[in-house]
Amino acid sequence: MALIILCLIMAAAFYLITVLYALCWTRHLTAQVEFGQRQVNEGDMVTIREQIENRKLLPLLTLTVKYQLDRSLEFTEQGNAKRTDRQYRNDGICVMSYQRVTRILHVKAAKRGYYTVDKIDLVVTDLLYNRTHLQEQENGTSLLVYPSRSRLGTVDAVFQRLYGECISRRFLMEDPFAFKGIRAYAPTDPMHRINWKSSARTGELMVNQYYDTTSQQVCIFLDVQQDEVFLDEALLEEGIRITRNLLEDFIGQGIPVSIVSNGVDVLSGQEVRTGEGAGIPHIEKSLIQLARIRTTGTIRKMSELLLEEKESMQRKNSLTTILISTNATDELAKAYAQYAADDRQENWLLPIHASMMRYMEEEGKTEQISRICTDKVRIDYLVMERGI
Repeated sequence: MALIILCLIMAAAFYLITVLYALCWTRHLTAQVEFGQRQVNEGDMVTIREQIENRKLLPLLTLTVKYQLDRSLEFTEQGNAKRTDRQYRNDGICVMSYQRVTRILHVKAAKRGYYTVDKIDLVVTDLLYNRTHLQEQENGTSLLVYPSRSRLGTVDAVFQRLYGECISRRFLMEDPFAFKGIRAYAPTDPMHRINWKSSARTGELMVNQYYDTTSQQVCIFLDVQQDEVFLDEALLEEGIRITRNLLEDFIGQGIPVSIVSNGVDVLSGQEVRTGEGAGIPHIEKSLIQLARIRTTGTIRKMSELLLEEKESMQRKNSLTTILISTNATDELAKAYAQYAADDRQENWLLPIHASMMRYMEEEGKTEQISRICTDKVRIDYLVMERGI
């Protein structure tokens, strides 16, 4: 009889513990997964902090924290991560009574983008290892990964040429009646600017300065649309990196830059438009937009966007436009030639793999595109090896 009573007491105790655990395990329990940085550059290391706080007497001996990450964030230790189309993290943590547990993980931001951890799943087994309980929690942490600067050696040379054209155009637009002052001669100054009287007086060449009738501006058309059959993500990403190079380098020389793209912002769902600007705040704003550009899904053709922007852009005589596109198609060449003003030459930077370049040359594609563009568009093929 005593044995039966003891068994009933034990059964009641087990049942009470099971019910109590089911009701109380989530009370005064907080969990958070947070990126250690808000903005980083492509290729940088990022920390992820997992913090669990149990502010009650009941211990959680078998708590598992589960969440999803994009596979472009690469953990340095893959022990508790499963990679498929996404990356699933499962970390077992023992949290005792009134204890806070913090873990720091390290990941590499391998690719430009906007990344979030929106939800956390907490899974626990009761003290008797009899039942498993699950709770989903909202999290809300985000990370912006800016595109890195392009490492293609030809990009710097192209920038120097484009910057030289901007300077030359500015000289042509200066007002000869608005005298600004005199300064020392530079190799890029035309001979007619030399002030011979001042040069004779100082013993070195001096030139006149005049106020600009209008300031120079640069507009970058960034095309991220490609034929889905021949999609090459590496070339698209290189085009975005080149955009960062030009953005920072032109603004570094005091020339305002705007970016117009058919790429869609993953948050707003709108095509990217940065507006014209200069200085560090504008660079920061533009890099945020470049980080959030979506290159997949429905993206309209750049040829449509160019014709749409033609009238407003061509009113600006001081504007230098640069198209960055991997689409070496007749349709885009015709649209850009039609966009180009009669009194100036536009620029097309075309990232391309070496093997594709050879194929285009052998098939006469490069000559065909050049004929369509005529002398209105200068094309620079930026050849990159695979894996660069």
